[in-house]
Amino acid sequence: MRRITPVTTVGKVNMPAPFSKEFALLALLLVAVVWVGYAFAQEVLLNHRLNAEAADLRQQNQAIAAANSGYRQDLLASSVGAAADEDARQHGYARNDERVYVVGRPAPTATPAVTAKNNDGNDGVTGRLAGWWDSLGRLIANFWHR
Repeated sequence: MRRITPVTTVGKVNMPAPFSKEFALLALLLVAVVWVGYAFAQEVLLNHRLNAEAADLRQQNQAIAAANSGYRQDLLASSVGAAADEDARQHGYARNDERVYVVGRPAPTATPAVTAKNNDGNDGVTGRLAGWWDSLGRLIANFWHR
């Protein structure tokens, strides 16, 4: 059996020192665990970002491959000669033996003309004076309702 040697200070018996070797070792171990955990979290985040970029690039490659196959089909069709006829039709040309029907929109209807009102023979100075009074009334009403 092991004997414990008491550490005595004034008024306290068997109390360890506040900053012992064990406490320092435990603090160092805790710092190392936090550091390793942080590094692991960074690696996981980086791996996640790289996987997302790789999936995006795969999707872009599939879109480019689909466009390339469409271009190949267009090249094959143009080498046969049918593309020249189709291109001519798109630009308004037709063969002599073809009937062409043009489908268009109906012509827009004319809008009725607006007739100007005459103020019962009161034109010129009287008409301008009435317009001035109307605008003054609107100005006062707008100022009043603010």
